[in-house]
Amino acid sequence: LVKKPLIIAADEPTGNLDKKTGLEVVNLMRKINEEDNVTFLIVSHDNSLTSVADRVLHIEDGKILKEEIRSE
Repeated sequence: LVKKPLIIAADEPTGNLDKKTGLEVVNLMRKINEEDNVTFLIVSHDNSLTSVADRVLHIEDGKILKEEIRSE
């Protein structure tokens, strides 16, 4: 974050965390997104992460099955 990236790739960012800590990580990513205009590219099997996303791509076998764009 020191170098002010435009995009951060996060592979299973909450995968090995308990629910409370996972929620804290997600809230921190959302705060960084909103305040510093950083885009997070999150890959996860945890469908609960989609609740905070602006855009969700559902991918299976390398193909995009569905795209969801959420407005505020």
